[in-house]
Amino acid sequence: LFQWALEPAEDHLLDKFFELGYQDAAVWAGQNPVEEITREENLAE
Repeated sequence: LFQWALEPAEDHLLDKFFELGYQDAAVWAGQNPVEEITREENLAE
């Protein structure tokens, strides 16, 4: 990991990491709808 700070990974690896991160965010968003999260925060106040 430290090596990547000095010399970035190849483009195909960075593209794959981006795709995986995008998919992970989509799954998280599907499991945590904004309407429910904001409603929970409003109830806590």
